[in-house]
Amino acid sequence: MLPCCALQLDRDDDRARFTRLYKSHQRPLHRLAARLLGPGPRAEDAVHDTFIKLIQNFASLRTRSDAQLERWLMVVLRNTALDMLRKEGRETELESQPWEPAIPPDQGEFESLVMLIRTMPEEYRRVLELRFVAEWS
Repeated sequence: MLPCCALQLDRDDDRARFTRLYKSHQRPLHRLAARLLGPGPRAEDAVHDTFIKLIQNFASLRTRSDAQLERWLMVVLRNTALDMLRKEGRETELESQPWEPAIPPDQGEFESLVMLIRTMPEEYRRVLELRFVAEWS
């Protein structure tokens, strides 16, 4: 069904690339969706929604490599599955468990880490801030 949706893409090379991506990534995405949502129609819906999002964003993703698109698809699928679980009022096991460090933090190590981060170039510090403070992926 989804390869027919590729007709929404304007360029022949985009349609060919989408079809190739669909054929090579549909099964791995479905396995991931089944792990997250259980086998059945919900997993199929999550994969379908992921490929629809790829079509909708194809123009902005055109310059990315196939490997980058594969990672993009996996992230979108995971987020789609988590959204589906949230809508059902459920959370995954990982989200429901509070996180605690395995080893209690040592104040001296923490201060050393802060000093090390402060010596990094601004662009690297910004990446760490976005990832660990703003919780971006």
